[in-house]
Amino acid sequence: MKAKNIISCVILYLTLLMPVLKLYGQCTALSVAVTDPGPLCSGSTGYFQANINLSDEDGTYYTWYRNSSIVQQGYGLINYVTNAITDGDKIKCTVAYSGSICVTGSPATSNVVTVSTMTPSVSIENTSGTTFCEGDMVY
Repeated sequence: MKAKNIISCVILYLTLLMPVLKLYGQCTALSVAVTDPGPLCSGSTGYFQANINLSDEDGTYYTWYRNSSIVQQGYGLINYVTNAITDGDKIKCTVAYSGSICVTGSPATSNVVTVSTMTPSVSIENTSGTTFCEGDMVY
């Protein structure tokens, strides 16, 4: 092969390769954040959602943790719902991406949400002047 042909071949190869290099040079740093539902009533259901910064969610594998134990994992599981929530539980999520766009930082770990529960209380004031005993029906 002549030197002229080799140079032409290298230039053609680089011309075809440059758009591919540019495409993969612009990777997205994967990040995930879990929404904090705020204070929950004791015994109620806790809803948590993972928000990621990718437009392409195909190939996202979620692993949900409660107090460092895996409670749910699988593809596309952006929500974690539980009725076994207790005060002080720590919820977090990791996301691994294996889709078609260029991503760095996979797997990514979310913030930790510390659950706060409250016990509802009811206070009734008798303003009727009638005396009631414990266990009496009030109408």
